[in-house]
Formats: sequence, C-alpha cells, structure tokens
Amino acid sequence: MGLRGRGGFVGRGRGRGRGRALGHPNVTREQLDNQLDAYMSKTKGHLDAELDAYMAQAEADGNE
Repeated sequence: MGLRGRGGFVGRGRGRGRGRALGHPNVTREQLDNQLDAYMSKTKGHLDAELDAYMAQAEADGNE
C-alpha cells in the first residue's frame, strides 16, 4: 500500500505499439535506396556548390 500517490504500476507498458507499420506494404532495400537517391538528387547540387565555395575559400586562405 506504500505506492499511493506515486503512480504505482497503473498504466505501465502503454504506448509501446507506436511506430508500427500496420497496413503499410513491406519496402525492399532497393526501393529505399531509390527513394533516398531521389531525395538526395534534389539537394545534391546545392551541397556540391556549397562545398566548392568552401574549398575555394579555404584554398584562398591557405595561400595568404
């Protein structure tokens, strides 16, 4: 009886079912790779330009 006011074990274990892919078809590794490639292709050009600008700046700073 010493658990009064502390919650005890009431409600423990709830909420463990979150994040389950119920009703979603299984996705293959190839499908995930294709999705990732499609996503990264949208941002790759921007990242390449940013990296090129950074490297040019680092090279200029190194020559001083």
